[in-house]
Amino acid sequence: MDLRGDDPYLINGFDRSVVKSSFNILLNAETEISAALAIQHEHYGSGFDEPRKRAWRLVEAVKSRHPKFAGAWGTGIGLLLQCIDGQMCSQVQQLMRQSGRPVLSVHDSFIVEARQINVLKSAMEDVLDQAKKQLANGKFDWAPKQLTRGHNFGKNLTSGRGMDWIELQNKWT
Repeated sequence: MDLRGDDPYLINGFDRSVVKSSFNILLNAETEISAALAIQHEHYGSGFDEPRKRAWRLVEAVKSRHPKFAGAWGTGIGLLLQCIDGQMCSQVQQLMRQSGRPVLSVHDSFIVEARQINVLKSAMEDVLDQAKKQLANGKFDWAPKQLTRGHNFGKNLTSGRGMDWIELQNKWT
């Protein structure tokens, strides 16, 4: 999915930070109802009528803005993807250490000596290729079993070039 030039968190009538938080809540929550309640609590406060309506309007706006994620809302898959992301980071660090090259990870980025950038890119691509193969087979060896239950990864999460994904992560966080 190519998002260059298009901020995925901009939705008319809603603050960008609220949309970004709500997008993640919708991916992390086990159901859409629990997501809407969490969004209401986080952004609109308690109350039955107006705060709940505002939360549901935002849920519908996010779903409308991102139809390709239709099967992911309210499934808890966001927690699994966070776990996988952390394990991938750990694998990159391990590859770099094994090759005797120091690396520092900061959030979703890595810091290496400038002359080591190609080695880092190669390690990142190797780890991403490994993850994509496991996801395409419907299982991920690095993730705890309780997080993988009921998730069918398929080809939608494994298409595209690895470096596009890495650049996307750095651009939109």
